[in-house]
Amino acid sequence: MNKLLKKLSFALVAIVLVAFSSCGDKPERDGYFVVGGKTYNIENVKLKSTGYADSYYHLVLTMEGTSYGELATLSFTLYSDINGYLSSGIYTPYLNDMHYAHKFKRGEWILGEETTRIFIGKVKVTNEKEVYKISIDSEDEKGLGVAAEFSGELEVII
Repeated sequence: MNKLLKKLSFALVAIVLVAFSSCGDKPERDGYFVVGGKTYNIENVKLKSTGYADSYYHLVLTMEGTSYGELATLSFTLYSDINGYLSSGIYTPYLNDMHYAHKFKRGEWILGEETTRIFIGKVKVTNEKEVYKISIDSEDEKGLGVAAEFSGELEVII
């Protein structure tokens, strides 16, 4: 009985140590995206600066997820007046009218070797400090619905 109690105590201490040692290592993230009715759990979200033109930074928001062993990527090129930061608002497609604020240049989703473009829809962004809430409601060039919900910190690459 004494050996069993000792083993259980050791196992409990090990579980507690593992639980506390993993706290704070990864930012809290929660989200998914849906393409044509198929849901992908978001595993990685990046915001990468790809240049500066017309007084705005070009930032690529990329969400990577898997479903049934398939890796899929959803990304949008958005315009921002601050490098590495998306201000709160609703981003809609850029219409070649020289109004870049809260616009996206294009979107796309990639599954394997296939890339499908997104030109219509909206990307809603709200943020508090480093925590973003992103909601996407769009349609791809094939007419499939593309939607996403995400809450958490982004990996920012400048």
